[in-house]
Amino acid sequence: MSARKTNGTLEFKLILLGKSAVGKTCLVHRYIHNHFEVDTPNDTAGQERFNAITKFYHRNSNAAIVCVDLTDKESFENMNFWLKQLTNTATNECELYICCTKNDLVTKENIKISSDQIETTANTFKAKVFTTSSKTGEGVHELFRQIINDLINVELKAEEQTIKLTKDELKKKKLSKICCKIK
Repeated sequence: MSARKTNGTLEFKLILLGKSAVGKTCLVHRYIHNHFEVDTPNDTAGQERFNAITKFYHRNSNAAIVCVDLTDKESFENMNFWLKQLTNTATNECELYICCTKNDLVTKENIKISSDQIETTANTFKAKVFTTSSKTGEGVHELFRQIINDLINVELKAEEQTIKLTKDELKKKKLSKICCKIK
């Protein structure tokens, strides 16, 4: 899906998906306010009972960030679920991003998901991978900057491929479709 244009401004639809408490709200808060909020409200969007509802939000998305907590094996399985669901319900032009959250908490002892697992999944779904920490700000702005650049490039490509015809060109096209002329 291409971007909506309102008053000369491009508008894109970006969705965030992932298991509950994986860090989606903190990621957005860090990007918008450049601040880490310690006491964020518990969200419900990542809970299983809302999976059927969220399918409707996938439609017409230009980009999707699927969040995974590297210290939570279940969040990796959940990430795969979201990526599969996105490929089934989103448009072909939906750019995919895997965001490994909470990097400030990752240690050799508590890491549950290897970088190979993440890379294999990213290759399967043609997704770009980013590692972030909402607490320290690591990688957050780079993730959103990349998404913005990618979406603008997709839009520019779509505009390049658009054919604009004038009335004269349209008349010529109609005449050239006649297969035989009788004199």
